Amino acid sequence: MTSARYSRDETRSYWTEQAKNHGVSSAASWSDAPMMELELRTIGSHIQPGNRILDVGCASGATTIGYARDFGAQVFGIDYVPEMVNAARQRLDLEDLQTKSQVSFAVGDVAALPF
Repeated sequence: MTSARYSRDETRSYWTEQAKNHGVSSAASWSDAPMMELELRTIGSHIQPGNRILDVGCASGATTIGYARDFGAQVFGIDYVPEMVNAARQRLDLEDLQTKSQVSFAVGDVAALPF
């Protein structure tokens, strides 16, 4: 069995195209909506209101926003593809003020986080 290895640039290019093609849609990262709902519910069962969450590789922000909206968490989403972060911010703009106050997004590299 041979495994493919993609360069950082190839990976970034793929996710940039996904963001451009799908915008705020969850299909930008994963088109399996039932699985995303399962992820949200399963992780959400461990979240208490006010918990602080770092969502690394947040993509277009679907679950990031869900953790805040549905479970009351304070969530920071980070992705290294600017187009994904832009889509996540656009998605957040569609939410109510309470949810907006609980979520922030930034472009960043998980390998270079200061913590």
